[in-house]
Amino acid sequence: MEAASSSDAESAGELLLRAAALVPWTRYALAALALAAALLYRFLELHFLGDLLRGFHGGRVALTFHPESQVYHRVASKCRSLHGRYLATPWLASPHLQTLFLSISGRSPSFTYRRQLYTVRDGGTIALDWLLASDLEAADVGSYDESISKDDSTPLLVVIPGLTSDSSAAYVKHLVFSMASKGWNVVVSNHRGLGGISITSDCFYNAGWTEDMREIVNFLHQKYPEAPLFTVGTSIGANIVVKYLGEEGESTPVAGAASICSPWDLLVTNRFISRKLVQRCYDRALAIGLKGYAKLHQSVLARLANWEAITSAQEHGLHSSLETTIDKSPYVNFMEDGMVAAVTNDGPDNNDSLHNQIVGEIELNDGMVAAQQNEYTREIQNENDSGVGDKNSSEGNVTFVQGHEGYHEQREKPYANNIHDAIAPIRRSINQITQSQGKSVWLLAYIAVVTSWPFLGALGFFLFRKRFSNSLLAKKLKKL
Repeated sequence: MEAASSSDAESAGELLLRAAALVPWTRYALAALALAAALLYRFLELHFLGDLLRGFHGGRVALTFHPESQVYHRVASKCRSLHGRYLATPWLASPHLQTLFLSISGRSPSFTYRRQLYTVRDGGTIALDWLLASDLEAADVGSYDESISKDDSTPLLVVIPGLTSDSSAAYVKHLVFSMASKGWNVVVSNHRGLGGISITSDCFYNAGWTEDMREIVNFLHQKYPEAPLFTVGTSIGANIVVKYLGEEGESTPVAGAASICSPWDLLVTNRFISRKLVQRCYDRALAIGLKGYAKLHQSVLARLANWEAITSAQEHGLHSSLETTIDKSPYVNFMEDGMVAAVTNDGPDNNDSLHNQIVGEIELNDGMVAAQQNEYTREIQNENDSGVGDKNSSEGNVTFVQGHEGYHEQREKPYANNIHDAIAPIRRSINQITQSQGKSVWLLAYIAVVTSWPFLGALGFFLFRKRFSNSLLAKKLKKL
């Protein structure tokens, strides 16, 4: 009986193999292609099928605002593009494909900037690249005006680029050319050390540093008081713009501003950018630019820090440092009236463990330079340059001097006594994320269990098939 049962089982297996062999290989190839297409569709976050089901009518623009916001009623309600429908190019129905296409095939407009070098109070140099509306008109004639009149009332737009971007970036040139074509005067405020300019002080830019923008805005407003002043920021530049507006409030001379792709919460952004494989590609791209930035200014970084330690620092991976400077300045918060307020943390500063969690973000706090490697970037730490704060105290840079004093006070305290205060901001942020996203977390857990259950069942049957076959055989023998 046992031999008969085993022969029946073997014959059944042989029959299945023969049946599978009879299926043409093209069917298997089509199945493999279909599976690969589904995975690629999900990987690239394509929405072509959704657009197809909607008949390529696009989707409505989603707006998040307070019902009584004056900003919405005075500005957003009058913008037709915010109340229309958006449809992506069908063969570029993916944010990643759009980014890749523009970086490879996008042709930036051809024009020449006018460069102006501006020295800030701490000795740093910022390159201001201008494109005037009259420059485009004079390009056909062949003659250019030398400068802008002080009484000129032409709107003036200040552009703050993103991380490691400058006025030569394709998207910046498109924005500048488009606004200049509409009759605006445009100036790009390049970050320190970018735009072909060397670092001339011991201060670098970061997402929470608004002093440079404040000086540039005040300088332009004083020089051209009749010109309405506007500003646009992209990515990290958008965070700088919004934080500056929150710090200045209604006292800012800026008449209007636009924030494009702003990382509102840099702590969440830092966690998000290393979550998926496609996001890690962006992480690597940012890391490449930041490595080039560090090598470009190696002479300054080597003076402020141990360059060998920088290049030999080990990767952190997903391990977070005990304290992060993200929680201390770059946050912004919206109030009920639509205004923006900067959020700061009054907790103690422990600059001995400065690890900037922004991907590739370079942070300087009174001579302390730090850039944390997230997955691919390398951690940058430094030794304190005690002369920096003293040099800038005479220049009136209050924010810089306060950080310098806090640094010396904190060095006198034991590190172990501040460990709970150091991790408190991270713990609070995680609790807020968990509370606000609790329903989504449970929903995702339910979906994961339901979708993976068939695969787990098949895997369990494969692993314990001998036990299953023995139990079935025993039942058959009992019946016989």
